[in-house]
Amino acid sequence: MIPPTRPLTAALAAALFLIAPAARSDEPISTAARSLARASRPPRKVVVGTAIYGPYGTYDGLDERLKTISGLVDEMAGQAARQRPGHGLDLAILPESVVTSSAGSASERGVPLAGRVRDTFRDLARKHHCYVLVPFDLAEERAGKASVANAAVLFDRTGEVVGIYRKVHPVAYVGGSEFESGITPGQEFPVFDCDFGKLGVQICWDLQFDEGWQALADKGAEIVAWPTASPATVLPAARAARHRYFVVSSTWRNNATVYEPTGMVAARIEQPARVLVHELDLSHAILGWTAFLENGEALRKRYGDRVGFHYDAREDMGLFWSNDPAQSIGDMVRSIGGEILDAQVERNRRLYDAERGKGAVMAIKATTRNPADRVRIDGAKIGIALTVTSPGGIGRATLERASERWPDRITVQLQLKALESLKLSNGTVMVCGSAWTHGLVPAPPTLLRDGQPEQPLDRRSPFWIDVRFVLANPGSFEFTLPGALVEPNPKTITIDWIDFHR
Repeated sequence: MIPPTRPLTAALAAALFLIAPAARSDEPISTAARSLARASRPPRKVVVGTAIYGPYGTYDGLDERLKTISGLVDEMAGQAARQRPGHGLDLAILPESVVTSSAGSASERGVPLAGRVRDTFRDLARKHHCYVLVPFDLAEERAGKASVANAAVLFDRTGEVVGIYRKVHPVAYVGGSEFESGITPGQEFPVFDCDFGKLGVQICWDLQFDEGWQALADKGAEIVAWPTASPATVLPAARAARHRYFVVSSTWRNNATVYEPTGMVAARIEQPARVLVHELDLSHAILGWTAFLENGEALRKRYGDRVGFHYDAREDMGLFWSNDPAQSIGDMVRSIGGEILDAQVERNRRLYDAERGKGAVMAIKATTRNPADRVRIDGAKIGIALTVTSPGGIGRATLERASERWPDRITVQLQLKALESLKLSNGTVMVCGSAWTHGLVPAPPTLLRDGQPEQPLDRRSPFWIDVRFVLANPGSFEFTLPGALVEPNPKTITIDWIDFHR
């Protein structure tokens, strides 16, 4: 077993604002925002248990299987009690389809949640005062007819069911079109609010498809449990690194692993071991190489055991966390002049954009309704950047096209204390959004056409807007004008804003 490398804490006391969860081309910025917000929080230690258990051979019946699985959770809880006296186990994750038989059709394999399954895991969760994630072929009625889902049911510490994830991507095996002998695919990617943080779930073949992993990141998942029959290691590591959450595999064979948000292995067991318990910290910071960091030793010299980290010189990065409830890892990083890796990437990106813009020709003019408001226009070969300052907090800027076509990309930065309302109009349609600091999103943006509201927008709309908190300039909000707003090539575009603290 690789020694558990205790996780991290977080840094930043800046407010995080999003009209919508960022992604696509804005992902580095939104990732930085999430990383810095996470690092600003006090330590959040979570003790996770996982297992290797292959339900091979003849099925021993539901009662015997439930006894075997209960023994696995008992073993996790005992190990957690020894490793973390006074804390114990927070979350037990079991392998894919562990309760039910692996032979026969889905209708033959499936069992209901009510009855012995629910009673067993309700009592087990209460006994160890922990969350338990239980995967099995769930027989249920959906849309008025009987179906079976490859599911994972989450029980909380009181034994109540928090929710159910149904595998969205069951396998159609080579040469066939039926999903896992009759499994009905799920439709949603829920994130469960636990008392320790936000938990997402993917199951086995879900690993091959991007959308679930992205959806969980957009919804703020901090741990993704991956019950699986496959012991894969490369792709789960990539998912963890891409989305900056922990991924914990619970498998039928070979290995069970905790992957850090760097993609590196925090802890792993291999057969014949069967239970892994690892403490991680959901308030963490990822730092890249810099000479003064000394591969993490600079923080250890200053804070001793109050800081923990797992640094790998091969990767030139490490995961860092605080062991001091009174101080976040973000504060510790700032105290030595450090910079969280995702924020460093964002800052460099802005520098690249500024360098590309040197000497570019301005393509638009801007006027403001209030004399005190100012708009600075910076040209770039790939577009235009506008910086708007508004001392009064309520204003309008009118952008006028000064050339035959609008630039390919127009980025606007509003230097406000907090953004309450934003309206963008090309004279025919208007996009209206409202939000405020701390990542709260009261409603998605709405499109008005000829003054009449249409249905709220979703991320697939060409009028969708992502508003991002600007880490390099606290108190500022940045967005790119939607292409569909600019594409008709209107003569003018207006931007209206209201500062929450006007």
